[in-house]
Amino acid sequence: MKRIVNITVTCALLLSMLGIAVCTLMVGGRSMAYAFFVTYTTYLEEDAGLFGNISARITSLNSAINNNLAGKRTFEKINAVFQMKLGKQMLSFGNTTMVRLKTGQLYDLMGDTDVSDDVKTIVNLKNGLDQRGVPLVFAYAHTQLYEEDLLPTGVEDSNLKVADDIVGGLRDAGIAVVDSRQVYRDYGLTMEDAVLRTDQHWSIMTAFCTYLECVKALSGTGAIRLDLAAADPDNFDIEILKNVHMGDVGKRVGASVVEPDDLHLITPRFDTLITRRVSKPTVEGGGFDEKTGSFSEACLFLDKLEGDGPANRYDVYGLHRELTYFTNPGAPEGRLLILKDSFGTPVSTFFSLAAREICALDLRKGRLTADQIIESFQPDAVLVVYCQEMMRGKNYAFVD
Repeated sequence: MKRIVNITVTCALLLSMLGIAVCTLMVGGRSMAYAFFVTYTTYLEEDAGLFGNISARITSLNSAINNNLAGKRTFEKINAVFQMKLGKQMLSFGNTTMVRLKTGQLYDLMGDTDVSDDVKTIVNLKNGLDQRGVPLVFAYAHTQLYEEDLLPTGVEDSNLKVADDIVGGLRDAGIAVVDSRQVYRDYGLTMEDAVLRTDQHWSIMTAFCTYLECVKALSGTGAIRLDLAAADPDNFDIEILKNVHMGDVGKRVGASVVEPDDLHLITPRFDTLITRRVSKPTVEGGGFDEKTGSFSEACLFLDKLEGDGPANRYDVYGLHRELTYFTNPGAPEGRLLILKDSFGTPVSTFFSLAAREICALDLRKGRLTADQIIESFQPDAVLVVYCQEMMRGKNYAFVD
C-alpha cells in the first residue's frame, strides 16, 4: 500500500512539473528564446571565451524562466497574503526580501554594492564625448526612499548609500548630474506623488519633473537648443486617473495587500506634430513601427488605458525597446541622444516636445553600443537617465 501511495504521489508530482513546464513554454517561449540568443550579452563578461558565453546564456535563460514560470504569480500572492495575515512587515520571496514602508509602499531591500566600476564606465563615456565636443548630463532616477525614516524599525538597507556613491562619484568626475531626490524636494512632491505603490518605478509626475530639470541642464551646456516653453509646467494639463495601475509588485502580492496606483496623464496645451519610430523586438522580425501626429497620438500609447480594472499602465509613456526615434520639426534644430532604462522611457518621451531630433537607446535590449549610435547619430548632446539598479546590475554595454 505504501509503495502504491509513493508511486501515485511521484507520478502526480512529475505530471505537475510537466504541466508547469509546458505552460511556461507556451506563455514565455519567445522571451526565453530572446534571452538565450540576444539579451544574454548583458551577462557576458569582457573577453569571455566559450565557457563564459555558455554561462551567460544559461544565466539569461534562467532569469527568463524565473520571470515566466507558470503559476508563479498565484503562489506569490498566496504567500504574501499568508505572511501579511501573520502580521509580518518583511515578506520573503526566494532571494529577495520585501518590506512595507511606513507610508504603505512595498519595497525590495537592497544589499550594498560597489558601483565604482559603473561610475568609471560613465566617466569613460564622458571622456570620449569630450573629445567630440559633446556634453554629457546624467539624470539619476531614485527608487522609492525619497524621505528619511521610511523603513521599519531595525531594518537595514543600502539604497541611499549607493545613491550617494553614484551621484558623488559622477560629480567628482565633473559630470553634471540631475538627482531626482533633489527634484523631489524642489518641486514639493510627496511620496504619494513620487513613487508607485505597486511598482518599483517612479511615477510619471516624477519623470516629468526630472525632464523639466534635464532641459535646463542641457540648455545650460550651450551645445544644444531646446524649446524652453515645452519645459514650462504651466503649459501642461495634468489629469489623475485613479486606481488604474497595477505594476509587477502589485501583481506579485495581489490587490488585497496593496491598493492600485493612480496614473498622472500629463499632456501639452500647445499644438504639436511629432513622428515617432520605435524598434520592434527581434522575435517579431525587427524593423520599426512609425506614427505621426500630436504628442498624445504619436508619442503616447493610449491603448494601454483600455480595459477594465487595474493593469500595467506605465507603458502609456513609451515602450522599453532598444531604439526609439522622435522627430519634432517645430522644435529648435539639434540632436539629442538619450541612453535610458525603463525609468528613462517617459523622460525621453517628454523630450520629444523640446528637441528637434531624439534617439533614445536602451542598451539592455540589443547588441548596439553607445559608441555605435554616437557615430551614426552624431548627437549635439547626450543625456543618460538611469536608475540605481542599472548601475548595480551592470545591465548594459556602453562601449566595445
